[in-house]
Amino acid sequence: MRLEARAKAGYYPTPDSVVKLIASCLGHSLNAAVLDPCCGTGDAVYQVAQHLGATPWGIELSEERFIEARKLFKEARHGDALAHQAGGFSLLYLNPP
Repeated sequence: MRLEARAKAGYYPTPDSVVKLIASCLGHSLNAAVLDPCCGTGDAVYQVAQHLGATPWGIELSEERFIEARKLFKEARHGDALAHQAGGFSLLYLNPP
């Protein structure tokens, strides 16, 4: 990994225009749960969940980005996604580092 990528821990947020395009391809699914195991600041999974009428869930390794995600939705968790256990989710939103 390049030095710059390491400094950002491989963080490359999905552009809003791409998130909107992805969301537009999905239907609505009330009472669904959407998980992003590398959620960053949570913006993308939050937007997708809002479009679906679903609940966003996210896990973020960086404490600073986790704090930002937690401001958007309470179901954000801090740590390594591989160390967490979860129930079922309706959709996995994934843009890993």
